[in-house]
Amino acid sequence: MTDYDSPATFRGQLRRGRGIAVQRATTEPHAAEMVYECVFEDVRWDRLCDTRGGYLAGLIHRLDLSLAPIERRLAAAEDLQTVEYCLDVLAHLPFVGRADAASVLRRYAAEGRHRQAALDAIADEVTASRKANQRPGAERRARRRTAAEVSTDELDRDIAAGGRERALALEELGRRGDQRVMDFAEQTCLYNAAAWIPGMSRALGHLGTAAVPRARAWSAGDNPTLAHFAVTVLAEHGDVGDVEILHAALNSYVAEEDWCGAEKPARGLGRLGAQEAISDLMAAWEATPHSLARVDFLQALIACRAPQAAACAEEGLFDCEPEVQQIARASTDRP
Repeated sequence: MTDYDSPATFRGQLRRGRGIAVQRATTEPHAAEMVYECVFEDVRWDRLCDTRGGYLAGLIHRLDLSLAPIERRLAAAEDLQTVEYCLDVLAHLPFVGRADAASVLRRYAAEGRHRQAALDAIADEVTASRKANQRPGAERRARRRTAAEVSTDELDRDIAAGGRERALALEELGRRGDQRVMDFAEQTCLYNAAAWIPGMSRALGHLGTAAVPRARAWSAGDNPTLAHFAVTVLAEHGDVGDVEILHAALNSYVAEEDWCGAEKPARGLGRLGAQEAISDLMAAWEATPHSLARVDFLQALIACRAPQAAACAEEGLFDCEPEVQQIARASTDRP
């Protein structure tokens, strides 16, 4: 299990990918050692979502660190995961002004144990801007057009069948405003091994305010799966009377270190401008090791007009997550 250190320390902030670590780096006596440590060990809480390559590359450039330790690490590393992580950092470096990283990449591509990984890292970084400009959701829109042609009976059969078909069928029923979706949510026979129904959150979201009364009842019950679904609905469609539920959910998820779960109530609290939740949103912003969750925490702090929002946005300009940076730039009117 990764040790993230206290969020009050430079090391703790660095390992979380926070912007404040970038702001502090030039005055920290052991910053170089700790940056190398983060390059050599993948400390991301969610390796599928959280980003670090550009962040660490920026710190290497800011501190003018030698690339020799990284090249030695690559030469000694046998496992592909370690190699890919180091290569990702190296591939970002030419874009922040370190042209010497290109020669390190080329040498590893020619001589390294995992040569193809170096070629892939170079190609991925070169095409990243193109991917960013693609229109999002094309595949999902195509699925929606297909699903819209399916009869309700066929959707019901897909729900009974389970798997991916169930998830897509539930989402389509929700889009059609079919309130039986809420009945399906209560059918424990549909729960998977994780006590979840894939596709249900999206389906309930499509029902909009029609799902709010049932969600309030779920939040008062003893079924944790329904309580999760209730947070999804109330965060998107509840009113100020639901702030207490969302605030309690935020604190519960944070206490359990369920950082993905904490994102939803944070969005709802921000939407409702719940100033009574500001201190807990701030604590979540500082503590989360799930860097992508800071997107929702920062948006909530700004929307709630938190006194700390300006400082968080200033810090967010240097965050490891590009989306946090975008929100920060919009909030601070930075280019």
